[in-house]
Amino acid sequence: MKIIITEDQYNLLVESKNDKFKKFLKDKFDFELEVKLIESYEDMSTKLSDLVSLRWFKSQINAFGPLYLIKFKDRTFLFVDSEKNGGFALEILYLNSWMNGMDNEIGRTSSLTGDRLNDIFNISEIGLDLIDIIKLYL
Repeated sequence: MKIIITEDQYNLLVESKNDKFKKFLKDKFDFELEVKLIESYEDMSTKLSDLVSLRWFKSQINAFGPLYLIKFKDRTFLFVDSEKNGGFALEILYLNSWMNGMDNEIGRTSSLTGDRLNDIFNISEIGLDLIDIIKLYL
């Protein structure tokens, strides 16, 4: 017996599988992401664009496609899926600085590659690439 489902029913099935998988990752591995697709320089906040030059951004977009802004626990990353070494990311660090009686936020970046990212996200035991998990959370 064949059961024919509509495209809407299929999409609902796929979405519910994704939700179940996200719940599994959260329960089993304490893993949860917030992901934002960055396709243009204007998609970034002013705070972030102050740290990332337009020239660098354009070179990454032209070479590798969209970037992903990822929030994982208390850390923020700008991920590039370069397919080399599992991609790489800039970790965005904001430090509060007390200067001249004023509280200032100073931003800086730190570059990370695939193996280090796998350690940070602890995904090697899940058996998926970081880009697969990122796409799940989009």
